[in-house]
Amino acid sequence: MSNLPGEEIWKTEVELQVGEMAHVDGGGLEVTLIEVGADEATLSLTSRDEAGEHRLAPGAVADVRPYRVKLISMQPDDRVVIEVRREWGEWRP
Repeated sequence: MSNLPGEEIWKTEVELQVGEMAHVDGGGLEVTLIEVGADEATLSLTSRDEAGEHRLAPGAVADVRPYRVKLISMQPDDRVVIEVRREWGEWRP
């Protein structure tokens, strides 16, 4: 590992149901699944640096510094699986 900006430090997967909240990275990122539609899900993402709602289709990515959140899959019972990845350095997409 060379600690270059954008280089992955770690990643994890989280499964959420509508209304459920997860604290990732020791509370550094708070993720709440707000709603699941036919082809996208709405997530509330709050880090130490940023906060906001993001509508994601499967495979889409939201950048909330220093995290990258990807919607892996949507389940028929209004559950989603997301991947949270943390990267080195100060970066902006």
